[in-house]
Amino acid sequence: MSMRRRSVIAGIITLLLVVDAVMTGSSSSKAATGGSQRRASVAAQGSPLLAYLGPSNTQSIVYISGESGAQKRRLGPGDQPLISPDGGYYVAASATNFKGPALLVYSTEGGSPRQFFESGNQTATPLAWSPNGRYLAVSLLSTSINSARGASLAVIDTQTWTVTIVAKGVISGASFDPSGAAELVYGSSASQLLKDPSNLHEVSVEGGASTSLTHNGRSIAPVWGSQGIIFDREQLRGAAKAPEYQMWLMRGSHLEQLTSVKVSALVDGLVPLDVSSDGNRIIAAYVGQDTDEAWTIQISPRKVRQVTLGQNTVQSAGISSDGQQLLLDVGSFEQSPAHGTVETMPFAGGRLSAVTAGANASWDG
Repeated sequence: MSMRRRSVIAGIITLLLVVDAVMTGSSSSKAATGGSQRRASVAAQGSPLLAYLGPSNTQSIVYISGESGAQKRRLGPGDQPLISPDGGYYVAASATNFKGPALLVYSTEGGSPRQFFESGNQTATPLAWSPNGRYLAVSLLSTSINSARGASLAVIDTQTWTVTIVAKGVISGASFDPSGAAELVYGSSASQLLKDPSNLHEVSVEGGASTSLTHNGRSIAPVWGSQGIIFDREQLRGAAKAPEYQMWLMRGSHLEQLTSVKVSALVDGLVPLDVSSDGNRIIAAYVGQDTDEAWTIQISPRKVRQVTLGQNTVQSAGISSDGQQLLLDVGSFEQSPAHGTVETMPFAGGRLSAVTAGANASWDG
């Protein structure tokens, strides 16, 4: 069996491992997700904005609305939408055509999107916005057979609309310093082969030399919170099993294991997607073959639980800045967005509140 490593959203920034078709015949992925500018006029003052895929069976279309689903507006084609934080002025989305731009950046106030990269040469996945909404981190992967060639991490500056390649390699998630410093952490490896080591690094948005934060070769999917960097350590389990992910917290040089959940043979485990502003509450995805479940982790006091809703599959989408509310995708797993709804739920559990039809949501709150 061979394995491939690829970047995904959530988000929040996240990595999944994809089991080769020789073994499983299928793959799983989760868009993962993870600043004050003026709020777009589409929503009432003080109301968070949502970006999501509208309920279509054919083409992926990005929409925005207020948190209640009111004032819905179509932005245009795209996939894996990621809205900028605390003001929601921009929505980044992967392009869905095989020619033309690979990445689109929409203004939530309308107009034509900014276009970046060439889809004939590479795929572009939006991974994370900086806290002030100025910078966007994007994972680039070549469409050639040797996809690791040209793989890199790009940062787009929305003040100048310039692109800076800040790191080379296959990127396994990225996240900005929540303090507002122009730094980000990312995971990277030399290729998509599982045998190649992956570590976390820190780099400036302007590029230059990076600082290695881990050296064990098994560190991926970082999310930078105010208490430290949350990330996955992967443990290889042999050719017949997927690797196992468990979540850890890095506070300076101190490392603390956050989860020790049971992980079956074809399931990878928990991937951090987003964190509350105080760094204490995390939304994660439990992923693997035919598996994508919403989970929450509270650091203190420690609580790890799956978000359940009867027989429906509930997927993670985001967590509010105050950590009180979860944003969830319901019913769209392995289906088109037409089968899904975007809903909210209290972090501690309880009743769902429907927001809108659709899937792959992110919010700026």
